Amino acid sequence: MTPEMLYLAYTFETTDHAYRHLADFWSWMADRNTWCYSGLDMILATSRRIETQTRSLLIHHEVAFAGETGLAEYRAALAARGRDPREARTPLPGRGLQDASPILDMFWTGW
Repeated sequence: MTPEMLYLAYTFETTDHAYRHLADFWSWMADRNTWCYSGLDMILATSRRIETQTRSLLIHHEVAFAGETGLAEYRAALAARGRDPREARTPLPGRGLQDASPILDMFWTGW
């Protein structure tokens, strides 16, 4: 029997600064994706759809897992990475904000 697929979906909206500095934004996004997804076998696939608006981009991002077990393993792996002092300056929402706030202020709107 094939396991049920579970998708984690979220949307990024660029700030005005990010929209004016798209090369820097995409570099930040690539670093973020590496931090979030590299070496994690429970991730079956990732995809994104980009929607342009007048003064921003909406990036709809989706991550696929083999059911709830895969998602739980992923969250545990990210939590472990977040506790690793070598990862302390990774600019991700919800952690390390004191170190990452200048980057987040430029490239991320709310959560």
